[in-house]
Amino acid sequence: MSTIKLINRSLVKEFALAVAQTHRPNRFNRVSVEFLLRVEGQVKVFIRSHIHQVVALGTVVARRLFSQPRLRTETQPVDLPWSTG
Repeated sequence: MSTIKLINRSLVKEFALAVAQTHRPNRFNRVSVEFLLRVEGQVKVFIRSHIHQVVALGTVVARRLFSQPRLRTETQPVDLPWSTG
């Protein structure tokens, strides 16, 4: 299973160099193989941990993976157990 490639290495290189150019101009011009292997490993760890969480909750993987949590707005009332109102 470790031979499965989950990332597009050329796009990862392009993105990493674009981020490097934004934050540290003219400092980086190449992406190492070790960096790509580390990104690949982090993607695999992310997927494994997310699947573990989702299976425990019994939900659909894609829906939970890409859904954004709802943020409470100021107009929504907050129900507190000690509120009187």
